[in-house]
Amino acid sequence: MSQKDEILTALQKGEALTRMDCLMRFGCAKAPARIAELRQSGWPIETEIIESSGKRFARWRMKEAGEDVRHDPA
Repeated sequence: MSQKDEILTALQKGEALTRMDCLMRFGCAKAPARIAELRQSGWPIETEIIESSGKRFARWRMKEAGEDVRHDPA
């Protein structure tokens, strides 16, 4: 199974993943690229920016059915 497939499977199970999660669990050092590929394939993946100890990082999850998948830049 490819790294992209492993990430997709975890997201489909309702898991939220960070770059570190992807590195530790799937050996994926380029998680943002894999997430971008999944989005380009039509998967509705949401990014949440987390701030902890003065640092910011992304956490991804699959949008649930009925959630608005549009992003309003305003």
